[in-house]
Amino acid sequence: MRERTKKTILSPLNRSRNIQRQQRCHRGLDMRVWLGSETNSTVMTCQCPPNYYGNMCQYQNQRVSLTLQVQPSPESGPTPFALVLFLIDNEERAIHSHEQLTFIARRDCQIKFNIYLLYSTRPKNLTKSYSVHIDAYNKRSLDYRASWLVPLNFSFLPVHRTIVQIIIPRPTNDDESCSNHPCIHGKCTKYINDAIGTTFCRCNS
Repeated sequence: MRERTKKTILSPLNRSRNIQRQQRCHRGLDMRVWLGSETNSTVMTCQCPPNYYGNMCQYQNQRVSLTLQVQPSPESGPTPFALVLFLIDNEERAIHSHEQLTFIARRDCQIKFNIYLLYSTRPKNLTKSYSVHIDAYNKRSLDYRASWLVPLNFSFLPVHRTIVQIIIPRPTNDDESCSNHPCIHGKCTKYINDAIGTTFCRCNS
């Protein structure tokens, strides 16, 4: 005779407690933390995702929500690339946050990477303007390939959403001089997507 599957029926009180636990941390995870053997006690705490903060994950972080699609040059073949993204302010070029990802053409050609970049202060400084700086390196040889600059033109928004598509160029030995931007311990480099020829100092490793 086939056994019947038993169903667990929660009482209204237990069901209400489960809902309260799910809602307590909003978009975070409700976790029980052990405080050690001396007290042998625990506390409940919320582990928040990067885009939220607070003791119950009740506040949104000001951030950049970046969707990135990458296309390699035909000469790249199966070469894996390391892409490093920085959220910077345009005045001091201070780095607020960064992310790194690996791009392999045969695996990621149709992939759209979704990345959060957070400001280093809450709230962010509205008197400054911000950009996303992207570097590409050959992950096998660590040779530098190119850089892109993505201005954030609506910095007053608490969540700045932007979509970027970059094409990794073929390797070249052509070095463009930047006499108007001397670098002490590095090399003056031009962003390949900037029409007005914006430059930066790429520091020596």
